[in-house]
Amino acid sequence: MEVEEFDEKYRRRFEKLATTNLADALDKVGIRGAVIGIRPMYECSKIIGRAVTIKITAAGMAKSKYHLGVRDIDACKDFGFPVYARGTVPITARGRVMEESFNEGIRIGDVQVRPGDILAADISGVVVIPVEKLDEVLEAAEQVFQKETAMVEELRKGVPILEVDQKYGYEAMLKK
Repeated sequence: MEVEEFDEKYRRRFEKLATTNLADALDKVGIRGAVIGIRPMYECSKIIGRAVTIKITAAGMAKSKYHLGVRDIDACKDFGFPVYARGTVPITARGRVMEESFNEGIRIGDVQVRPGDILAADISGVVVIPVEKLDEVLEAAEQVFQKETAMVEELRKGVPILEVDQKYGYEAMLKK
């Protein structure tokens, strides 16, 4: 799928959804896709797009041809470049880590990421959606979003949370 096709067919739909909606949808369709522990490094914008992967390894006698590492968050913020990571470091990556492979399958925590898979990241975290399951996951996420929106409206009207939960069957909504 080309960028233009993704943007035309899916981007607006994704922009309405939170990663929590997508994570619930991934659970509903039986896919492990929520990455634990990666978060925004500052109040940066939401990310939605296709995965390009880089696997890094410790540097040794072989030297890296490329510079990698998550630091200089203040500069990233000034440029409006969103950064999501487990943490930051003040030291350079030069001589410490190097690229092992580019655009091959990798693992982030318990989640497999392949080039071209769909990633979404926001204040709640990061999710990875296998591209061949995109329509199924997006449809399920939109259903979750609609149900949660209706529940919030009821709560704002003063309906007790237990009554709302029972009415919408929230605990059962992720069952297949």
